[in-house]
Amino acid sequence: MNDYKDFDDQMLLGRLVSEPAAVELFQDYNSLEEIILKTYSKELQRYKGIGKVKSEQIPAVAEIIRRILKAEKKKTNKIGNPLDVFNYFKEMQFLEQEEARILLLNVKSEIMSERLITRGTISNSLLSPREVFAPAIRSLSKALVVVHNHPSGDPTPSFDDEKTTEKLAEAARILEVQLVDHVIIGRDEFVSLKEKMSW
Repeated sequence: MNDYKDFDDQMLLGRLVSEPAAVELFQDYNSLEEIILKTYSKELQRYKGIGKVKSEQIPAVAEIIRRILKAEKKKTNKIGNPLDVFNYFKEMQFLEQEEARILLLNVKSEIMSERLITRGTISNSLLSPREVFAPAIRSLSKALVVVHNHPSGDPTPSFDDEKTTEKLAEAARILEVQLVDHVIIGRDEFVSLKEKMSW
């Protein structure tokens, strides 16, 4: 039995498809992650050795990965730091569209619920204090975390990200709801705007 931990990414992919197809795929894509998570069945059938069955197996593997990451959420019931937030929302790093979500917390920082605020290009108008804080007020939550992803993989905050966060922090003070953090999810990394901006 092979010890797949010792295989490099191309060798590992070769076991899933074929070695010639793996070589070609790595010539056309930047990483194993991009091949598995961002290719479609019809695209894959262009490569030698990948037929209909194999081309459908790779998206299935991608969905398995996403479900494993989502299952990890069930193990997290309390938010203590930005890393907890990243681990909870880890599957967002693979989204091809930008999304903004919130976590509603109780006074013990335990997770009450998660809400999707918007999907698509996130602007100041879409991530407004009204949209963010209304669920907290309705559910009598005393604290919340704002999270959004950068599909580029780079979590560096934009000027708009910081201006939006300033508005949210001000609204939180007025509404007496604690804005615990605003975390931007990138590829295997994240930025805490609370740590960067210190509101």
